[in-house]
Amino acid sequence: MSKQINTAVVSILAAATQFGQRVESLRAMLDAATLADRDAVTVALRPGVAQFYKIGHAEHGATGKFVTDDETLAATARQSLSRLVRAVYGVPHRETTPVVVKVGKNERAAYAAFLAACGGDAARVAAVVKALKA
Repeated sequence: MSKQINTAVVSILAAATQFGQRVESLRAMLDAATLADRDAVTVALRPGVAQFYKIGHAEHGATGKFVTDDETLAATARQSLSRLVRAVYGVPHRETTPVVVKVGKNERAAYAAFLAACGGDAARVAAVVKALKA
C-alpha cells in the first residue's frame, strides 16, 4: 500500500509541476494589454475551455458565456475557466474566498437610489461601478 501511495504522490506532484509550466507558457502567449484586463484574459481563454468540454460559447455581456443544454457541464466549464484565469494571475484557489461585507441602512438606501437612477438595471449599475473603479 505504501508503494501505491508513493506512486500516487509522485504522479500528482509531476502533474502539478507540468500544470505550472503550462500556465507560464500560456501567460507568455498573452500580450501585456490582455494580461492587464481580467475580462480580456477570460475572453481569451473561454474558447479553449469550451473546446475542451465540447460545448459552444457566445458573446454575452463583458466576457461571454458557455452554450449547452447541460447546466452541470456549463457550471463545470465556468469553474474551470475561473480557476484557469486565477492560475494565470498566480492566485491560488484558497486565496479567493469571498469577503463578507456588512451593508448598513444608509448604504442600502444609496444603492436603491443609484439603482433607480440607472432605470432599475443592475447590470448597468455594475458596469458604472466598474468604470468608476478604473
